[in-house]
Order: sequence, then structure tokens, then C-alpha cells
Amino acid sequence: MKKLLPILVVGILVFGGLGAVGMPSNKTIVNTNENDVATSGEIVSRDWSIVATYSIPESAVGLAYDGAYLYCGIYGANGDEVYQIDPDTGSYSLLFSGPQEDAFGLTYDGVYLWTTDHPGSSSTPAVAMQLDMNGNLFSQFDLPDHYMSGIAYDDGDFWVATYYPDPATIHKVDDTGSILQQFTAPDDQPWDLCLENDNLWMADYWGDTLYKIDPSTGNLLESHSSEGVDPAGIVWDGTYLWYCDNGIDYTDDYLYKIDLAGAGTPDLDCSGDLHWIDVQPSATVTDEITVENIGEPGSLLDWEIDDYPDWGDWTFTPSNGDDLLPNTPVTVGVTVVAPDEPEETFTGEIKIVNSENSSNFCIIDVSLATPVSQFQSTQQIPIFMQIIIERYPILRQVLGL
Repeated sequence: MKKLLPILVVGILVFGGLGAVGMPSNKTIVNTNENDVATSGEIVSRDWSIVATYSIPESAVGLAYDGAYLYCGIYGANGDEVYQIDPDTGSYSLLFSGPQEDAFGLTYDGVYLWTTDHPGSSSTPAVAMQLDMNGNLFSQFDLPDHYMSGIAYDDGDFWVATYYPDPATIHKVDDTGSILQQFTAPDDQPWDLCLENDNLWMADYWGDTLYKIDPSTGNLLESHSSEGVDPAGIVWDGTYLWYCDNGIDYTDDYLYKIDLAGAGTPDLDCSGDLHWIDVQPSATVTDEITVENIGEPGSLLDWEIDDYPDWGDWTFTPSNGDDLLPNTPVTVGVTVVAPDEPEETFTGEIKIVNSENSSNFCIIDVSLATPVSQFQSTQQIPIFMQIIIERYPILRQVLGL
């Protein structure tokens, strides 16, 4: 997601160092544990567990949840699009193309989706837009500033954020845009907001961080680094926190399902050397592979055999497992009945996956070779030698036939 605002690019050439979205500034983003925004209370980094990861549309921004589905908007060329996402599978489809130029945040009020957008010049206030599920504009109201992003519904009121100029500001407004409360944000590029019980969460695009805030005071309570770069959407579904970012290398956008009470994120590792030679056709061979959780202490790994070669008859014991703790490797017995084909070399891979995160997997290379058949070997021997071998069968053993 390239958050480039052409008018501000001109501005940076003239004034230099302005902190608008997508433009470098001269400031250094403050480390969470040194952030002086929270004037009281303790700033904490707690463990959480990523229990699922899904690939979602490129340039996804803003997240909302309606009790059954998740929704994301888009920033950029397809900024009018809103997608519906199945939280159980991560599959998504285009819900509608709406009147917004870009989705600077997304929220759900029980009936309608809301987004913020700031079309026009910098002197024009941003707007909060109320959209039905077909993308029709139902109502809208002006927001306090132009460069605003993020929106979270709060019992008739809304939380929104000003991301430029620095420092960023979080506002609580009513449904006319009047400010009810405001405080300085913990970082300077808030892109989306959500409420989780009595807490306010902020996804900061440049800071690559998710912040938990006390909305009554503005104090920072927790911080968590995003898995990838540029987190741009966040929502609470009543049980899990969800956020999206631009991945590690900007090639794909990802959606993460977070267990806030989790002990940490698991990480799958596997090892094994499955290479058999000189196996008689239809013979049975065995070996072992090891599956291990090398993730954070206390994390729990669910794993399964996802794929294996289509030659031979394979058995894995066990073929899956749940709640594997770190430093407790599991030995998986592998049994293969070789194909009934002589003089062949078979190769392939075994794929083992984290059941809750398909992008966390490992590959074990395998191979199996069957020898040349006795009949084929005998056919290569001169006739007079075959007669002798038939008369003295012990020669078959001596000659390895």
C-alpha cells in the first residue's frame, strides 16, 4: 500500500519534513516503552497469540465486523471497493463499490458500515460516511480536520484520528462531528481504530505497531509490533482482535486473528531424512520425521500433514496433533509401500503445516529408488551364460541376480 498524497509531495519539496501519510519526516518515531504520551500508568508489552493468518486483497485498509463477517476497505486505485471476509476461512469477495475515494478506516454501527474519507483540498474537512450494504450513501457529517483516518463506533458516537500535522490526535465526536473529547495519540500515523470492551486500539501505519489505549485518559496501556509493515486496519469481534498489514516484503496483504489472552505465537519446525534406495517393488519401508514447536514460551501449536507424494501407499503415525508446547518434539512414524515399478526413482515432498496459520509450514524432501528386476538383469546376459545359471542356481546369488 503506497500512501502517497500528490499535493503533499509538492509540500514536502517546499517546506521539507512534513509528516503526512506516505512521506518521510525528520522526526524519529518514539519507541513504545519510552513514549511520553502516557503521563501515568504502566506501558506493557504482553504476549498474545496469532491463531490464524489469511491473505486478503492488496491495499486493504480499515476493518469492521458485523457479527458474522469481517469487512475491509481499499486504499489507492480501487479505493471505492469494500470486501466481505469469512472469518473462518479467510475467503473474501467484493461486497460493493461505494462513493468513497479511499477507505480511511471502517466500522459497523449495528446496521450500517461507516468509513472516513478526505476528498478535496486540505482546507476541506474529512467526512464520516454512512453506507448501506449495497454501497449506497445513507448520510455523512464533517470531521474536525482534513487529514483524518480511522473510525470506531461507540454507542452513537465515534472515535476518529487526525494523522497530520504531528503530533497525531485522537478525537471522540458525536454524530454531527462535534468534539466530545480528544488527546494526543501514542504515535503519529494512526490508520484505524476499534473498541475492545473498555479499551481503544489503534493501528499505526508508520510505527508498525498496534497500541492499546485507555480512552478515558489517553494513557497507553500496551503495544505490540505488527507481523508485517504498515498495519492499516483493526477490529474486535467480541472474542478475538483482528488486524491487517502489508506483509514483510510488501508483496501480499495479510489478516491476523489474535488471541489477546494467548501465551504467545507458535512456530512450526520439522526435520527428517527420508531417502530409500534399492527398495524392491511393493516392499514396505519405514522411517521417522520430527515435528516441533519452536515458538514463544507457553505457545500451543496445532499441526497436520497437509500433502505428500502421490506415488506409493503412505501412512503417518500420528498425522496431526494439537496443543504442542515448545521443547516437546513429536516423532512421526512414516511407512511407505513402494510402487510396483522396477528400475525407477521416485521423488517428492511432505508438507507439514501449522493448522491455524497456513503460511507457517515446513517441507521434507523424500525419494525412493527400486532396483533393476532379475528378469531384466538376466536378459542382459549372453545365452550360454543363462544356460549355465539355470543349471547352477547358486550362481544367481553369487552374481546378485
